[in-house]
Amino acid sequence: MKIIIFFLFLLGNFLILGNLEAQALTSVDSFLVGFSPFSLFNAEEGIPIFKRGESLWIYSKSLFIVSLVSPDNKVVVSNLRIYDSLVKLYQFGEKDKLGEWTLILTSTTRIGRFNLPLYLLDPKINVIDFTSGFSLNGDKINLYGTIQVENYQNLTRGEVFLVRKNIANSTKNLDTGIYLDNIKLWVKLSYDYKKGLIQISPYLEKEGPLEAYLWAEIVQDYPLIKRGSDNSYILSYKKVPVVRSDKEKFRLTTATNNTLALLIPKISPLSSLIGEISPFREGIAFLRVYIERGNKVEFFDKKIPLIKDLNGLEIVDSSELEPVKGKFVYSLIGDLKDSKGYEIVLVAKNLGLDSLWRRDIKTSIARIKLMNLLNGEYVNDFSINLPKVNYSKFFDTVYVPLKEEPLRLNYTISYRGINLEDLEPKILELRGDKEEVIKFKAGTLSISAKYTDGSKVELGLVKVFKDNKEKFSETLVNGNLNITLPFGYYKISLNVNGNEEIYNININSTFHRLEFFYDKPIIPQINYSRENPYPYLSIIIIEGLICLYVWKRSIRKIRDVRKT
Repeated sequence: MKIIIFFLFLLGNFLILGNLEAQALTSVDSFLVGFSPFSLFNAEEGIPIFKRGESLWIYSKSLFIVSLVSPDNKVVVSNLRIYDSLVKLYQFGEKDKLGEWTLILTSTTRIGRFNLPLYLLDPKINVIDFTSGFSLNGDKINLYGTIQVENYQNLTRGEVFLVRKNIANSTKNLDTGIYLDNIKLWVKLSYDYKKGLIQISPYLEKEGPLEAYLWAEIVQDYPLIKRGSDNSYILSYKKVPVVRSDKEKFRLTTATNNTLALLIPKISPLSSLIGEISPFREGIAFLRVYIERGNKVEFFDKKIPLIKDLNGLEIVDSSELEPVKGKFVYSLIGDLKDSKGYEIVLVAKNLGLDSLWRRDIKTSIARIKLMNLLNGEYVNDFSINLPKVNYSKFFDTVYVPLKEEPLRLNYTISYRGINLEDLEPKILELRGDKEEVIKFKAGTLSISAKYTDGSKVELGLVKVFKDNKEKFSETLVNGNLNITLPFGYYKISLNVNGNEEIYNININSTFHRLEFFYDKPIIPQINYSRENPYPYLSIIIIEGLICLYVWKRSIRKIRDVRKT
């Protein structure tokens, strides 16, 4: 009896094993490899490239015996039996050897053994020469130069970004290029750089409302490698969502009343952040927003660079470049007023992975402002003359690029055409890290104009003269005008309805007042009587009859001419 039971036991195990072996495949199309349970790739398409700190997850519907071998032939995982299960096979550490690892899959039927190449890489960009320069154009700065990379053979393409750093938040309105019922969809993107928070607020260009489902992702290109039939390696890329928001139903209008929130995780192998799917890597990423209406799903992308400890840097400008013998030649445009906070970021594909190189941009630019000492305010309406120096003025600031520091300069300044005297300092000493403030004194001249009956003059023309030369003019409206004038003697004229009044005045304090008085012009008026309108109707009728008589005579003359 015991022998029969033992035989049945062996037969049962044999049948189970036989069933499993019957399902074993001669290919790996049912074998998945990835970074997490939510980010797996079919091994037939390729194996993802891993970085230190990331985890290796596998899944197989078929029965395999799995081993993992390092580049120095060290077996780190040995003969793990896997069948219809998801397994965290290994987590790569900082001391693990970089290079080609081997994932060995052995079928229990002994029909097939598969050696899958698996790469652990951490490529760096080694810059051996960097040049930079800049030029000014109005309120813009053109930053240009070269980046020379060593061992460039593995670089395929690159992109140079000009980014603005050390900012708390920013807001942008983006045209999605998507139309819903022929109405363009826009989104307002609000960035909180310290928190790594992106708020996405969709709105319509006009009219509405419309209902739609929206959700957002941050996606990155992940490289996949597989071995070809001739033992060559084939590299491909697949866009993979890294973090995803909830899907929400919105009632879209012209207002930004609805918001999707997306939190950018830290650059890490994988955190516990809700919604995170794959490891976040430094490099190029895309903010992708999906819009679903009915059976139609559309999306738009916005490129963003992801940089460790500086997630969400604001892109000012960018340029995609192909290196020539490892040299990237860049030219980027930024705002002159922000030129102290710029950084160049090179992102290049290196062995299939995004590699980064960063450098602060040093622009030695002096800044000059003009301040009214009497009220402490900076003024805008001035021009400056700096001999033998290139400079650019924007709003209330003069920007001077420096080739040497300090740069000592003589200068002259005019305010609204009036040459300024008694300025401090007498000679400018310009430095790139210093704002030079030129001080002068100016008072406010308040001009009022009234008619003798006390009513305000509606409109008048004020002219300012100095040294018997007209400097500028302004329009007086509703009886009042305030003008800021540097200290000195002036002649002020006001012309109202062709009548000109002139005053001489010495501006030597904070506030002065001038009052002009004019006789109110007499405008002849025609009074029409509502009680007896017949005389005026008679005049209109007589004028009409005269016009009719002249018209008939003209017609007769034309006919006589045609007859002759």
